[in-house]
Amino acid sequence: MRKQVSRPTRPAPEHRGADHTGVSAPTGIRDAAHYMPQLEALRGVAVLLVFFFHADALLSPTGHPMIGNWVSPLAAFVHAGHTGVTLFFVLSAFLLSRAFIVEARGGRPVSRRRFLARRALRILPLYWTAVIFFSWLDQSDEPMLSKALPHLLLLSSFPGATLRMFPYSDVWWSLSTEAQFYVVLALCTFLLRTKLGRTTLLVFALLYLGSYFYMASSRLSPKLWVNLFGRGPAFLVGASAAWIYERFGLEIRERCARWRPVRWGAGDLSLIGLLLGLGYLLREVVFVGFDAAEWTWHVWHVAESLLWGSIVLITLLVPLRLGALLTNRVMGTLGILSYSMYLFHLPIQFEIINQRRLAAPEAYQGWTMISFATVLACLALALVVSAMTYLLIERPVLKRKARIAD
Repeated sequence: MRKQVSRPTRPAPEHRGADHTGVSAPTGIRDAAHYMPQLEALRGVAVLLVFFFHADALLSPTGHPMIGNWVSPLAAFVHAGHTGVTLFFVLSAFLLSRAFIVEARGGRPVSRRRFLARRALRILPLYWTAVIFFSWLDQSDEPMLSKALPHLLLLSSFPGATLRMFPYSDVWWSLSTEAQFYVVLALCTFLLRTKLGRTTLLVFALLYLGSYFYMASSRLSPKLWVNLFGRGPAFLVGASAAWIYERFGLEIRERCARWRPVRWGAGDLSLIGLLLGLGYLLREVVFVGFDAAEWTWHVWHVAESLLWGSIVLITLLVPLRLGALLTNRVMGTLGILSYSMYLFHLPIQFEIINQRRLAAPEAYQGWTMISFATVLACLALALVVSAMTYLLIERPVLKRKARIAD
């Protein structure tokens, strides 16, 4: 007679502080019961994509070296590495929506005030430090306060609201967009508590999507899309993936564990297929150029977000032989340092690559052995700087954030 085994009520990965890869939750900062090493590793992937995209742009005199050329799907991840920002948005929405989805299903209520306090502690201290430091470092004639204040108020994603301080401020728009998502998430999820509210929220979501697709067909300036309205599909996909995970995650995992083709590698083939599809999509964007794609074909972000959302779910729910290539100590460490690295990598690249180009111009016209070695040196320095800012600024604040219960 078969022994009855009690089944867990929640998917397994978040109940482990570490898995066979050895990736563990940073002590005293994240609750090991809710830590997902796969997602930390995907953060590492996202920041590497952004890092090499900016390096690729700096190594080209035009900043868009491959417009009009068909690159391989693999090379497209470098030339269109801005897709790493979309991955960041999908991951953020996935992680932050879960608590509200659990609440809607009868779980523990979420304090919106504490939620926003935790989000502020997560992004503002390091961001404000970067804004003040780089505003002081910027060589333009504008007064420091007039340069820094709009950025400190997270207005970077609103056209004309802030002064550009290249290369320092070029990534700050995404923090402004993130902050908009935090506020909208905290406000809209009140509607999840009742059936009427959920219906209302669904209507709002459909109205937003209708407006988005209508505006996307109007060929608006790319500068108008760097905000929550323009990047909303990524957040919606992340939140939808979180709902699938909470509602069907356990069932999907159990079915996949019993299904023989998955044990033979069907999950890995599915992951490769999704990455290949994303590579071909990014290949099209590289061919026409990012700005042209934003003008004429902005809905490509919808397909991009859906592909990243599917990749997130597969890495969490499907047994993968390739899992160790993603979820390991190296990628986990990159994920931990990803926020610091995101804020500081571009100024480091700009200063080093520009200095080397002045010394040997011919060696820095695209990817050469010398330029590649220089980019790796930039990566090493960026990691050192990120580790320092993480230990000195992020980690102390994160410890305080961890004491604020949701």
